[in-house]
Amino acid sequence: MRRINGWDRRYKAGQNTIEYLILVAIIIVVSLLFAQQGGVFRRALNATYDTSMNYMLNMAQRILE
Repeated sequence: MRRINGWDRRYKAGQNTIEYLILVAIIIVVSLLFAQQGGVFRRALNATYDTSMNYMLNMAQRILE
């Protein structure tokens, strides 16, 4: 009976390790998809930069007029 319990603990430890590795792999894949050239994150960041730049240019034009 002790042997079976010991085997169960080792099996669960291995199972937890595999689950952790799968989770890390999924996080890496999602991060790469968001950060790639046409990714969602990059597009949103570029849109934010464009909006901020346009706002600053408009304010500079108003000040210089």
